[in-house]
Amino acid sequence: MIGTSTESDIARQKSYSTRGLFSRLKDQSQQFAHQPFATLALFLIAFLESSLLPIAPDLLLIPLCLARPKRSFWYALVVALGSTLGAILGYYIGLKMFDTVGAELLNFFSWHSVFENVLSKYREHAVSALLFAGFLPIPFQVFTIAAGWGNTIPLATFVAATFGGRLIRFFLVGGLLFVFGETAKVLLEKYFGKTVLIVGTLLIVWILASKLLS
Repeated sequence: MIGTSTESDIARQKSYSTRGLFSRLKDQSQQFAHQPFATLALFLIAFLESSLLPIAPDLLLIPLCLARPKRSFWYALVVALGSTLGAILGYYIGLKMFDTVGAELLNFFSWHSVFENVLSKYREHAVSALLFAGFLPIPFQVFTIAAGWGNTIPLATFVAATFGGRLIRFFLVGGLLFVFGETAKVLLEKYFGKTVLIVGTLLIVWILASKLLS
């Protein structure tokens, strides 16, 4: 009986510990959403995602929208603008610094085959490729660097198509969270731990899909 009671107490303590961890994560995400620098952080992540680092802005966009659903479209616009400006940097890397910065990025992330794949998509239909780039498991900065490489796509066309594609991509997320945000927020508060596990699993699947395509 003593052994059984001890094991039960240990299991209960672990359960409380896990719930406490997820509760702290939830509280911290809520607090961060109300910080004045949260929007700037979202902008910077979107900027880097389209030029230098494969960091999905959704990892911050979704928690911010869930914490403040009425600002979902504002957050989506911030991401679209940040991503478009970052894309211009990526374009410049492909155009002027491909042999140094661009080549190093392709080497570091093993994106050579992905780069060739994107170039082939541009040859088929450049504007459509940019408009729907956000729905493919391919890092967006590959699209931006490839667009500038050899001036594959004229800059004006690139900027217009990129901004349009980014608006579609992130306003879809923002719109869903604007409509269902309050409901999702209640469910998230109730099932925060499971949600974290599901999102983590989906992120791993996304990364593996990107690797397979590369």
